[in-house]
Amino acid sequence: MLGSATIWAGHILSTDRRVSPLYTDAEVRHFEYLARTFDVLVVDECDGAQTNLDGRGTPMLKLSGDYDSLWSTLIRDLHDPAARGNNAFVAGVTVPSLLEMTGRFGRATERLVSHLLHLPPAFRKAHANVLLTSLSIISDMFAVDDEWDDARRDLFVEARRAFEGVFDAAVKVVAFRHTPLHGDEDEGMSDLARTLDEAAKATSQSTEAVRDLYDRLLHAIEVWERDGNEAAVHAIAKVLRTVPGLPTSHDDETFYCYTTLLVSVTLLVLQHFGLAPHLRLMNTMGLVSDNVFETRCSRDQLGVLPESLIGRLSGIRYTVSEEGNVDVSHVGFAGTPRLLPQRMIEIGKERGEGMAVLMTSATSLLEQSPSFHIGVGPHYVLRRPNAGSGWEKSRYCFLPKLDPQTQMPLRFSGAKLLQRERILRTIVDQLLRHGVLSDVEQAILNNDVVDGAGRKAAFVVNSYEQCEQLFDHIYANHPSWRGRVRYLVQPKIHGSLHDAAVTASEVESLGEDENWDLLIFPMSAIGRGVNIVYRFGPRIDKAMIGSLFFLTRPHPRGDSLQLIQGLVGRASETFDRRKFATTQEALGALREARRRTSSTIEYLLRMQLVAQRLGEYAEPFVADQMIMILQTIGRAMRGDCPAFVYFVDAAWAPNSARGMPDNDRTSMLVMMQTILAKCLAHHDPAVRESYQNLYQSFSVPMGAIENLLNDRQHV
Repeated sequence: MLGSATIWAGHILSTDRRVSPLYTDAEVRHFEYLARTFDVLVVDECDGAQTNLDGRGTPMLKLSGDYDSLWSTLIRDLHDPAARGNNAFVAGVTVPSLLEMTGRFGRATERLVSHLLHLPPAFRKAHANVLLTSLSIISDMFAVDDEWDDARRDLFVEARRAFEGVFDAAVKVVAFRHTPLHGDEDEGMSDLARTLDEAAKATSQSTEAVRDLYDRLLHAIEVWERDGNEAAVHAIAKVLRTVPGLPTSHDDETFYCYTTLLVSVTLLVLQHFGLAPHLRLMNTMGLVSDNVFETRCSRDQLGVLPESLIGRLSGIRYTVSEEGNVDVSHVGFAGTPRLLPQRMIEIGKERGEGMAVLMTSATSLLEQSPSFHIGVGPHYVLRRPNAGSGWEKSRYCFLPKLDPQTQMPLRFSGAKLLQRERILRTIVDQLLRHGVLSDVEQAILNNDVVDGAGRKAAFVVNSYEQCEQLFDHIYANHPSWRGRVRYLVQPKIHGSLHDAAVTASEVESLGEDENWDLLIFPMSAIGRGVNIVYRFGPRIDKAMIGSLFFLTRPHPRGDSLQLIQGLVGRASETFDRRKFATTQEALGALREARRRTSSTIEYLLRMQLVAQRLGEYAEPFVADQMIMILQTIGRAMRGDCPAFVYFVDAAWAPNSARGMPDNDRTSMLVMMQTILAKCLAHHDPAVRESYQNLYQSFSVPMGAIENLLNDRQHV
């Protein structure tokens, strides 16, 4: 039957692309085409697919602050070639204006960064990691006093809403003066008149007085756009102090800081908004690369998805590193894309029974993980008929190393950025010292050796850059390992790769290579379903890597939104599945759910992604990281093999590294033990049995980690 079946294979995100006219006369996207014409949808590794969909619902684009940011890309792809003399492309009709437009965006970006760096440290820290919009900043500038009665509060809020319209009208004139939006100029003037009239009524002022406020504000913002200096900010702040009906409790310095944020953030958002349509043009012209786009849902897809509980929201978010460097991102929230498979079923029902959906994964059942847990099922747990008990020989060990200089445990995760490379090199030196008696050599010689055939070792790190750094260090300082090390790299368009370098798409070929003993790779860089197994010798089809050394504790980037995406997605999905007796009941529940979710997101946006500081959200944070860790360990268990896992970074259990007991809050390892113990003791017998089938092979060795001191063991 499959020989004549219609099959569509693709990434879950590509279902949002339009179907080629070769296949349909209608203008339709793949998700709808599949739902209306196909009978079965199979989503493999569905937990990974869910996180990808969540990311679509929270598009983030780094505007400034790293190599792949939008401004860095525009400099590298557009401005730098022109400045170096490769400027023949500037002869195009549109290119000079594109250069000017991108230059204005870059100036807005650099102004925001510059002024952030000059704000008082306490103010800068208080607003880091927060989603900043013009409305949120105005709300902070002109805050409601809790002691006011309802009547005064309502008047104040109405006046503030009126001012928001006036400010928005003025700042858009400045932002789009050189890049006007589509529309009739007379229509724009009538919109302005309407805005000013409404503001006058809301504040009980004359239209002339509000017009005067608008003119003064417009002039002050124009001066800022021209000069961008401290005097320009003071001039804007002076105008804002005169807004009718909006007293503020802030002192002059704080009000100045808010004014700086308001004007620089708003103009950057508008410059990016005006630039966005032209980025696609520049990309099709071959002027800029693909990483200038946000990955967001199409309007068609948003039209069939339930709205996120926090609504549609976008703004600017900045982070400050330990070294004081600032990066800036544009973040948005829109829709609940994780429910796309469910919506495809409902679309299909319009033609009859609808399509069936089969979702598969070995790690989609972990209720504590908001990002990876699938909210339906499981309905089946598959087990190989020849499944053995090789996992029972697995052994996990906490193996921190001491710094020869300080005799303190080497802690990479959480160390200052400038110290991390030295710490990582020192960890490797300690693991490879003493030649054949080294930790790595002994692991290869002794772990799961069958008929003289042993297995390989791997160093697990956080990035491709670390892979290359460690390979170079080993090659230069450990000659006995030359020729025995392979490392993972990103593919290059130009230039050649080192003979020892392999890309993720080539990594399975290591199963045919007899000459390596150590692989260095980043967590999650090797795709799911990719196996490194012996293709020769007596252990054919068995996992080639037997000993995993986690040199770093996995940790998301400081600007990662994965935890927030997962929590918002889970809350929105849960609400979408609820049933209500009346519309009034549904609206009341919606308001309460939105309040709780918004409060959670506001709290997490202000928090650093450190488990010890996340309070009640530490468990879901660790559970999300667990999925990647278990996926990595699982690579060493292919073919019913035991895994030998070494957690080397002292950050895994900092107290144990110093001889003291750890607990859930101090150690990710202890938290992982706790999560797995809860799963295997689930109150529902069917779910408990599912957990046992899926996670027992990890839970048993995880619960007996050598050298890990647990508080519960000392009670």
